[in-house]
Amino acid sequence: MENQGAPLPRKQTKKYMIRSAQQDEAQLLTEISFAAKGYWNYPEEYYAIWKNELTITPEYIENNDILVYEHDGTAVGYYAI
Repeated sequence: MENQGAPLPRKQTKKYMIRSAQQDEAQLLTEISFAAKGYWNYPEEYYAIWKNELTITPEYIENNDILVYEHDGTAVGYYAI
């Protein structure tokens, strides 16, 4: 065994985390909202109709339970209860 005594290389792991949303993330969470709806290829005019429902404000974060899903330190999703 040539590698005897030497540490084996570690497999790089990705880090995932679920945490509470912060008020200063309102814009980011709004962008995620619109991007998520975009997956379904809705007509552009629908987004104007849904604007209020898809917009996350600092006040909404303060008054609701919102959890953010992070992948390698980047927020990639959220959910609100």
